[in-house]
Amino acid sequence: SAPAPYFSRPLSGKVMQSDIFTTNMARVGKDGVLLGVVSIALKRQYFSEFYADLTNSNPALLVGLYRQDGTILARLPDVGTLSNPAPDTPFTIALGQAVKVGRVNMVSTVDGVERILSFRRVGRYPLYVASGYSTAAIHEQWRKHFMVVAMFALVPCVALWSLIVFSHRQLRTEEAAWNHWKAEWVRRASAEASSRQLRRMGALGNLVARVAHDFNNLLMVVAANMELATRKNYTNVEKEVT
Repeated sequence: SAPAPYFSRPLSGKVMQSDIFTTNMARVGKDGVLLGVVSIALKRQYFSEFYADLTNSNPALLVGLYRQDGTILARLPDVGTLSNPAPDTPFTIALGQAVKVGRVNMVSTVDGVERILSFRRVGRYPLYVASGYSTAAIHEQWRKHFMVVAMFALVPCVALWSLIVFSHRQLRTEEAAWNHWKAEWVRRASAEASSRQLRRMGALGNLVARVAHDFNNLLMVVAANMELATRKNYTNVEKEVT
């Protein structure tokens, strides 16, 4: 069988200012004889520009192409050719174990940013594509969305509580007005009852006074007649009177 394709480390040319990596694939005949090697040089800038278009240059996103040993072939954000992940990170350990698909939450040893990182092996090649998102950006977006939701939820809540407070105050005002009206009605009813009682007592007093006055008049008439009869010495009048 043909040897596995080989991907070189990034190569930087000082004269041509080139920044590339190469892929080498063996050509083997039907009889298993090695016919040669096809070597292709790929510019790392091509991948960086593609990743920038893909992510819309979002600084919170990370997209990279890695060798199986963890060497960075292309990465956005770019960190140069000398920076590579430490060999003891969960990401590089998973790559060394040829894990096809995975996800890790880790602090990068390259730029010190904590990210949620997902990776996948590129077919049968010893290459991995990784994509990560900064947890700080996730928290910031969550806070922004929470503030927006809180504002939209707070306005109806404030309006509802204001309505409740206003209704409570109106209810207390109406209750006070009702109690005042009730007390006023009781006072008026009591005053009217007292007035009716006074009128009845006044009428009864007037009636008694008139009866006493009339009876006194009758007694005066009787007494006057008896006095006249006594003075005129009517027969047996004085004996009957006494």
